[in-house]
Amino acid sequence: KIKPMEVINSKIVTNIKEHQCSPCRRKIGKGEKMRTSTNKDGDDIWEFRNCMTCDELMRGFEDEFIDHSEGAFPEGCVDDRLIEYETNNPEELLQELKNNNKASK
Repeated sequence: KIKPMEVINSKIVTNIKEHQCSPCRRKIGKGEKMRTSTNKDGDDIWEFRNCMTCDELMRGFEDEFIDHSEGAFPEGCVDDRLIEYETNNPEELLQELKNNNKASK
């Protein structure tokens, strides 16, 4: 059985400098809010940064983005789904998934 990665710390912060969103690869500008997570997998420790749209996507629709074989969200996981869902940006993808979720209920 594969042991999932461990989240050591996760919090929402206001950027003091520009970063790249790990899931969608867009720029998160200075002064914008983002979630930053420190993660551990075996001996590897790394930072994962989410813009607030990707944060909502991954929290609300985890099964769409998580790599179950590794128990983690891979780099670019939202960016990869934009083509699949024929959407132009994470905001459109979020709306599409919300609409699909309502339709299936």
